[in-house]
Amino acid sequence: MDGSANPFTDENDCVGSAAQGGALYALAALKLTPCANQPFDGICISTTGTGLAPASVVTTTMLKNGAPVREDYLTVIGDGTITGSPVAHFEIPCVAGNEYAASATGTSAASLSLPTMPGLPITSNTVERTSSCP
Repeated sequence: MDGSANPFTDENDCVGSAAQGGALYALAALKLTPCANQPFDGICISTTGTGLAPASVVTTTMLKNGAPVREDYLTVIGDGTITGSPVAHFEIPCVAGNEYAASATGTSAASLSLPTMPGLPITSNTVERTSSCP
C-alpha cells in the first residue's frame, strides 16, 4: 500500500510510486465480524487484523445510539496479526430500536522501503445493528 494507506491498483502503480521515492507498505487490514448470536439489546463482534505494527495496540470501540459504551484493546503479536475473542456489550432491560455500531483502529507496520517510515493509521469496517427484544 502507499503512504496514504491505500492499496496499489496494480504492479505498475506500485513500481511507479517506488520509482518516485514513495514509501511502500505491506498491506494492512483490520476486520470486524459480527458474532453469529447477537444479544437482544447490544452488539457482539470479533476483531482480526494483519500487516500491523508488532506490539502496537488495536482499539475496538462500540457505540450505542452514537455514544461510546465500550472499548476493547488488543496487542498486536510479533508477526503483525491479531485475532480477538468475541467481545460484547449488552443492556438490561431490553429496549427495542437502539442503534449499535462497532469499529476498530490500529497502526500498520513500518514501511518496507528505505528510509523506513513509521506505520500508518488503519481503520476497520463498521458493524451495525439495531436491537430487537423478544
